[in-house]
Amino acid sequence: KTVSQVLDEITSDKELRAILSYSFGDFGTPPNEAPFMMQGVLINHFLDRSYYPRGGASEIAYNIIPVIESMGGRVLVRARVKEILLNDTQDCAIGVRVLKGKQEYEIFAPLIVSDAGVINTFKTLLPKQVVTKFNMDNIFSSLKPGHALLSVFIGLNGTKEELGLEAKNIWAFQSSDLVDELERYFALTPDEARSMDIPLLFLSFPSAKDPTFNIRYPGKSTCAIITMAPYKWFEEWKNDKVMHRGEDYDSLKMDIGRRMWQQALKMYPHLEDKMEYIDVGTPLSNQYYLNTYKGEVYGLDHDVNRFDPFVLAELRPETALPGLYLTGQDSYCCGYSGSMMGGVFAASAILKRNLMMDIMKLRAVWKKTKKIN
Repeated sequence: KTVSQVLDEITSDKELRAILSYSFGDFGTPPNEAPFMMQGVLINHFLDRSYYPRGGASEIAYNIIPVIESMGGRVLVRARVKEILLNDTQDCAIGVRVLKGKQEYEIFAPLIVSDAGVINTFKTLLPKQVVTKFNMDNIFSSLKPGHALLSVFIGLNGTKEELGLEAKNIWAFQSSDLVDELERYFALTPDEARSMDIPLLFLSFPSAKDPTFNIRYPGKSTCAIITMAPYKWFEEWKNDKVMHRGEDYDSLKMDIGRRMWQQALKMYPHLEDKMEYIDVGTPLSNQYYLNTYKGEVYGLDHDVNRFDPFVLAELRPETALPGLYLTGQDSYCCGYSGSMMGGVFAASAILKRNLMMDIMKLRAVWKKTKKIN
């Protein structure tokens, strides 16, 4: 059942329904489409508190890369994978073709593990005839990309103490009719959207969560605002060069972005004269920098179809093509934790070992040691 269907059975109070489902933006699927199980998993995830990396999100990569390299691995940046290489009979994955600058390189390996997402892997990295031959395209009758997101990045003059900023996330809505408001907003034309209030805002101050931020950037703070926005609003500029999409594109994204900031100022009016910098990332920005299919950041849509048992079986790390495995958030669910668990499942499949049991045993030992100390 969807979140909305379950809430229909519990209460008709619109305010209570909104309170019980407001955080759906954390996985990007509205309550009328999302399974209640996903909402429950999300709430349970936050009951045990949440964390922010000291030094910012880049610290995750900085600390993972040395571990990979210590085991003989290599991490390539600005090296786009153009395609997955196959053997002569096209029935086994044997490597990848990488574009570094203007030069292409072929890298061969006994196993290929794709974290590019199911849609990218099967629709852009493999030949269509191979995907069809191994029946890997059947899954797309049940799956679709998640909703696209639009982000606003604000630079503020002042420390978190001076500006009264707290380390928390805020979800702001225009109405308790969450689904209806979103559907009306998505139906707008781009020009209509310029002058309309945004029905959903995620608001956060990343600098307030990082105790090292003021050491690295004295006297400054940051704000991030995110909402859902249709890819179609920006699709006409999809083939234009990044940073050179023209005045119409820049005007549209900045109009929406500044309106989001004005709505945020209703909650934080004292920040009105503190803004020093603003930039807006559209679904096309996500498509370029994250290589997403249509501006989504959570991978596959987390609707009820995605969690059908037969679909989940198709999303296992093992693919029908020998030598090719899937990992990341499409193999489990979205977010940092979801991506990490997708990696655990992929490693378990490759090693033919239940690594979750190993992790649980290690956790038990850790808890016992912590209790003794």
